[in-house]
Amino acid sequence: MKYKEAGVDIDYADALKTKIKKFLQNISKERFAGLIKIEKDKYLSATIDGVGTKVILAREAGYLEGVGVDIVNHCVNDLLCSGARPLFFLDYIASSNLKEVDTLQIVKGINRALRDNDAFLLGGETAEMPDVYKSGNFDLVGCMVGIAGRKEILPKRLKPGDLLYGLASSGLHTNGYSLVRKILKNNRINLDSKLKGKKLKNILLKPHKSYYKLVYPLIKKNYIKALVHITGGGFEGNLKRVLSENLCAEIDFKDFKFPEIFKFIKEKGNVEWEEMFRVFNMGIGIIMIVDKKDKIKINNYFKRKKEPCYFLGKIKKCREKFVKINF
Repeated sequence: MKYKEAGVDIDYADALKTKIKKFLQNISKERFAGLIKIEKDKYLSATIDGVGTKVILAREAGYLEGVGVDIVNHCVNDLLCSGARPLFFLDYIASSNLKEVDTLQIVKGINRALRDNDAFLLGGETAEMPDVYKSGNFDLVGCMVGIAGRKEILPKRLKPGDLLYGLASSGLHTNGYSLVRKILKNNRINLDSKLKGKKLKNILLKPHKSYYKLVYPLIKKNYIKALVHITGGGFEGNLKRVLSENLCAEIDFKDFKFPEIFKFIKEKGNVEWEEMFRVFNMGIGIIMIVDKKDKIKINNYFKRKKEPCYFLGKIKKCREKFVKINF
């Protein structure tokens, strides 16, 4: 099965984004967050995103606090990819009828995640649109603004020999849920079904992980050359954002153990490996690209943090930019 069969056309979305980019007026048209200069050495960074159809599973499971965490942490990670730390956040919650959505639980999750990321809720908007949304359905969108010094701005110039390291995701994060829901429906799988002793709903609704407190200290020390948040478009689509035309990235997953949920999705949905890497993070939430001279510093830092850090490959010189994945 392909993502397109679940109603999501990545190719069309990419083509549309390419056309939209000509209207952007910031220094980071290919990046995860926009940047605009406000002082000599200070830049504001801004990003906006949604949780997607994960909100449908959250509503069915009766756990809405988690999607509040999701939207904040997704935005935080996008800001990190520009080298910025988060400042403030605004939310947008739209539904057919606000009485059908426990909005306070969503905002509770948003507030909890903002505290964890040293940011605050500046404001937001709620909207009732019964002719747009089906009864009980809702959408959640967030906008976050951060700040970066000139020396912190990412990505920096990459070169052949730079190393790729990955940090583990907490699960699917906020991508691929239309395909997951299609697979569950086709196989008549209930959210209370168990996978390796854990309920599916608990695995699928685990909130998006924030990498701010882990990674930002490395940005400040100038150890990070680029960050890649593995979201929509998977590994190839997101890695290409930081590659110049004469560079390529080769990733090796041969020694990486994919979490059981991704094996489950592949098997139950008969999803090809190429499509899996295009839709899901496969257990890696963010990729750090570092200079090979900083290899020991990076490894020692994550050992002290007791956080698994996976070596995934290298940047190479190529005739055109592309991403090769070995698994």
